[in-house]
Amino acid sequence: MLEIGTSNGFSAIVIGATLEAIDGAIPLTTIERDPLKVSAARTNIAHANLGFIVQVIQGAATEVVHELAGPFDCVFFDANRLSAREQLQILLAKLAPDVLLLADNVLSHPHELADYIAEVEQLPGFVSVTVPVGKGLHVAYRKNAG
Repeated sequence: MLEIGTSNGFSAIVIGATLEAIDGAIPLTTIERDPLKVSAARTNIAHANLGFIVQVIQGAATEVVHELAGPFDCVFFDANRLSAREQLQILLAKLAPDVLLLADNVLSHPHELADYIAEVEQLPGFVSVTVPVGKGLHVAYRKNAG
C-alpha cells in the first residue's frame, strides 16, 4: 500500500493498524515532503507500535514514486492535489491487477483534482465513485480479469 501525503501520520496509523489486523505482512509506504511533519509522523507511528509495518519516506512525492518498485494494491492520494494525476501516471505500471485508488478532498477542492479524476475515469477496467464523506473521497477499483 502507498500513501501520498503523510502529514502527522494519523491516516498512516489507521491504515497501518488495519493492515496489521487483516494480514500483518502488508506494508504501508507513506511519503511526506515536510521534514517537520516527517519527524512528527515517525514519532506518532512509533508510539502506535507500527514502525514495523509503516515506512515514512521524506521527499517530493512525484520524485519518490519514480523510485518505488511496487506493485501496489492500494494508493491513497492525500497530498498536493495538482500533482496527483502525474503521480498516477508514474504509478500505473506499478499497480497490482486488483487495485484500489483513493483520493481525498475531491469535493472540497474539485478543480484541483479534476485532471486526476478525468485520468482515472478513462483508465480501462476501472470503476469509480465519489463518496460524499468528509471533504469527499474518490474511490476507483480495478479487478483483475484473469
